[in-house]
Amino acid sequence: AMNKENTKKLFESYPKLYAQKDLPPQKSLMCYGFPGDGWFDLIDTLSSDLQSVCDKHGVQIEAVQVKSKWGGLRFYYVFKDLESVDVSDELHREIDRLVKTAESQSYMLCQGCGCVKSTSDKNLSSAYCQTCKYKN
Repeated sequence: AMNKENTKKLFESYPKLYAQKDLPPQKSLMCYGFPGDGWFDLIDTLSSDLQSVCDKHGVQIEAVQVKSKWGGLRFYYVFKDLESVDVSDELHREIDRLVKTAESQSYMLCQGCGCVKSTSDKNLSSAYCQTCKYKN
């Protein structure tokens, strides 16, 4: 899991995106924070891009869970106030494209240290490079 300092940085930089961080786990899984520190920059960039799109369109998404699965990042979100906002297909696609891009980039990066994993590591469904894998 990501260290407290990096977790705090993301929560504080994107308060609207991570508004669910204090909800109990029955309502949102954001209370569990983020996967490893190696993906900090990736998640930071994604968060920034997502918030910009939201601001531009006058809507807000909230992350429900950010985790590692099968060696890659998974970013789950919901639209806030969905019943009162109009979300176009185009906006949906724009947000999904940002999420999918970050998710596919994550497979190349070690979740532990952020290094670019060697191709031999990619065959494994591990989010870690060889060095970090033995530490975790």
